[in-house]
Amino acid sequence: MEQSSIFKGVFGKYLGKPVAKSYVGNKWDYKGNRAEIDAIMIPVISPINGKIIGYVAEATEEQMDLAGKSAKRAQEYWYLNVGQQEKEKIFLAFRNYIRIYRGKLAKTMIWEMGKPAMTADGEVQELLDTINHYFGELSRIEGEFSECQAANKMGAVLKSPYGVVYAIAPWNFPLAISIGWKMLAAVTAGNSVVLKACSQSPFTAAIGVALFQEAVRGVLGEEIYNKHLCCLVQLIQGSGSKTGSAYLKNGHYDLAAFTGGKNTGAEIGRICGEKIKPHHLELAGHRAIVVFEDFDVDRAVSEAIIAGTGDAGQRCVSARVVFVEESIYDKFIEKYLFALKNRRIGNPLDVETQIGPLANKSQLLRVAEMVEKAKNDCEKSVSGVILDASNAATLVYYGEYIGGVILDNKKAIREARANHWNIGDINPNGCYYLPAVLIDPPMDSPAMKEEIFGPVLCIKPFGGKTREEKIKNAADLVNASNYGLSNAVLTHHLPTAFQLMKLIKTGILYIGRGTSGAELNRYFGGVKDSGHGREGKGVDAYVYKKQIYFDYHPEARLAQVGAAEEVMKTLKEAKTIF
Repeated sequence: MEQSSIFKGVFGKYLGKPVAKSYVGNKWDYKGNRAEIDAIMIPVISPINGKIIGYVAEATEEQMDLAGKSAKRAQEYWYLNVGQQEKEKIFLAFRNYIRIYRGKLAKTMIWEMGKPAMTADGEVQELLDTINHYFGELSRIEGEFSECQAANKMGAVLKSPYGVVYAIAPWNFPLAISIGWKMLAAVTAGNSVVLKACSQSPFTAAIGVALFQEAVRGVLGEEIYNKHLCCLVQLIQGSGSKTGSAYLKNGHYDLAAFTGGKNTGAEIGRICGEKIKPHHLELAGHRAIVVFEDFDVDRAVSEAIIAGTGDAGQRCVSARVVFVEESIYDKFIEKYLFALKNRRIGNPLDVETQIGPLANKSQLLRVAEMVEKAKNDCEKSVSGVILDASNAATLVYYGEYIGGVILDNKKAIREARANHWNIGDINPNGCYYLPAVLIDPPMDSPAMKEEIFGPVLCIKPFGGKTREEKIKNAADLVNASNYGLSNAVLTHHLPTAFQLMKLIKTGILYIGRGTSGAELNRYFGGVKDSGHGREGKGVDAYVYKKQIYFDYHPEARLAQVGAAEEVMKTLKEAKTIF
């Protein structure tokens, strides 16, 4: 299939730039006269250079209403009439399309959100792996069949799809999470999907949906596709506050799945609660790495660097704090700073870049503001690394330059290079930020309580007189957070690891690795303010269990009812409290 055919009509034009449309009712469309169209257009600004690269059109009320109704019809046909072999062919065709357009998908992500080239390509690979995973799940959606307690009675459990899934996508993983963990998991389980793309990454989502629908069309043919399955997966575009909220309140869905911030997740939970709609929420976190002295310091530094600065710290599993055993604390800081300054900050289109820009200006300013709050607690410092924090948050000073600075002018970039930061060719109009390190901030510091979502790392010591005391102190520090998504323990001492496995309250715990790198065929999700529900491991998040009974007893009966004479005897012999 030629590219011009697959993407025909997918994108529009507005002021000479591409427009990300909604896909509803077998149409890629946005409607209205010029004034109405002007009102619904949201600029998509690239964090690489600060320029508008396109627009996304807000979905209309009519589109949202149609999306829910048509999704319901498509779901019924998909679940009841499309066999496993046909679904497998669709998944294989989809996988082939993703391979063909791998470069297009990666480059789109890079321009939309500043994801470095290597990790953007890695996300495409992650989607391919997800397709493989759910291809296998098609044959593993099994129920249970067993004897019941009563005679002449059998019980079965059938895993049934909810119906229409409203999947609300994050901007930072528009393929792996949005198309993979949510869309693919839902359709594998037998659901249809209304996908709400994030306005930061609408084009990547549109490409993913277009390729999936083309796979369905190619395998099942034009007639079945147009009549029954063109609305199996639909895409509504626009802002979360307007389009996303409107569909949540008024659109048709049977389950909502959200990945994003805590406040938005709380609002989604409230609305779903009022509507009695099942939902799962993967929310924020404040991820910690605990480093014990038996672990190699250089390796610990590498784990912290990768976990803390990958995708500029804009992952829900990015490390935010490292608790280091006192005996190796100074050494860890020294080595971490040296390694951090050698991390390549640059244009994400360059394959040598390791830290790209933050996703947008608001994200950049938010991160900078949180670091500035920590700066206000700092004592005035001389050049060098300040280790005596005096119980106040202290920024690391290295040479004469401070980490945690917006690189929005040539002077700031020049000074950073002069102070030995490894900075490539970057545009000051972009959203580049010099990574920040906070040494021993107090536990009630905003940097230790809130999700920063940027390349900022706190480093704090822990100790104790005995191994048991150290373990307890480390666990208490990690558990002091209101979040519990992904945490890590770096030790080679198995009893320590096993104790912390039980003590740390978290959805994901790594032993011997940083906080990132979750696998797609395992449970993913958190506890406490990090949300509830699990994705990734099979289709369980997108099915409910239907209990079925086969009763072939010759007479009508109630469950667990004994013989009348035995009941009367028991009642006569029993003494009452009345």
